[in-house]
Order: sequence, then C-alpha cells, then structure tokens
Amino acid sequence: MQRQIWERNQVDPATIADDVLYTRLAETIAWTNAIIKRDDFRPAMRYSDLQWRLLHNGRDDAICEVGAARQFALFETPTALVQKCPDLLGGRLMVYFPDGDLCDGAAEQETEGFFDVFNVPPWETWVGYFEESSRRRGSYDSYLLAYVPSALVSLADSGMLVNPEECILWLSQTAIKIRSKFPDEQSVGHGAADNAF
Repeated sequence: MQRQIWERNQVDPATIADDVLYTRLAETIAWTNAIIKRDDFRPAMRYSDLQWRLLHNGRDDAICEVGAARQFALFETPTALVQKCPDLLGGRLMVYFPDGDLCDGAAEQETEGFFDVFNVPPWETWVGYFEESSRRRGSYDSYLLAYVPSALVSLADSGMLVNPEECILWLSQTAIKIRSKFPDEQSVGHGAADNAF
C-alpha cells in the first residue's frame, strides 16, 4: 500500500520518514518551478489552485491540505517515493517560525508579497510543518519548512534581511533538528534559531 505523503501528524522532525519528507520536497520543487514559468506569475504566488480552507484544524492540517492538493494537481496517480534528497535545482530551503513573528510587514513590502504581512512564504512553497520539544516552550519550537526556487532566492533573501525578529531564515542558518535530513546544507550561520534548542 502506498504511504500517505500528506498524512496529518507527521510533525516530529526526528521521526518523519525520509522518503515521505523527500517526496514532499520533490513535489514542491516540481510545482514551484512550474509556477515561475506561468504567464500570470507574480512573486506573491498564492494562486487559488492550492488555496486552503479558512476553517482548518491547525497549522499541520492546513499545510497537509495544500500538499495533498498540489500532489493531486501534479499527478493523477500516486508518485513513487523518493528515497534521497532531491536536487534543489539552485533553490534553497527556508524556515518560518510562526510563533516568533512580529508581523511588521517589512518583508512583505521588500519582496513584492512573496512573504505576507505575517512573514509567511507562499503556500506553493510549503514542504511541512514541524514541532520540536525543548526544556522551555519557546517561539522557535515550531516551524514551517519551505522551498524557494532559484529564481526567487535573491528576493526571499532580501525579505529575510529586513526581518528583525528572524522568524524567517535559511535552513542553513538554523540549528533545528530537521537540518539533519539535509546533510548537504551549508554550515550553521547566525540567527535567532541557533539558540532556540
């Protein structure tokens, strides 16, 4: 039986199966790289193709709903599970910490809406939602992992530079557990999440 790639409650970065995570990422890469070629492309993305329900059962539910819709739009039959990390095609992985957000709108303005007023990247880019346990419940214990295609890396970077609370960072700038699934990422840089765990 085919494993459910977008099954809810796969939020522990230590226990999510590699093939599930890498298949989610492969689908996200395929989708976002197709989006940037659309005639109606705009940096804000957020097309109605993947619009999630307003009334959902939490962050993980919303992200899995988007992922399942994307999977259905990409493939009429289930995809084969991806066993190793797919080629990022010049793109990068980023992390959004929703509980660390001050929603000042600076990143939204800087990126033509790629990040919204709450610093959330477009749902087209979402790979998964994760929660980590720590001795103290902190603002950097839960996060959204997203893929930024190469054509938008510079734009996303400009938004991160004007984000004073550092709730949006490149994965390589963090010390979060999901990094262990991506061994080719650059070494840990500086950022608020470095001290979160």
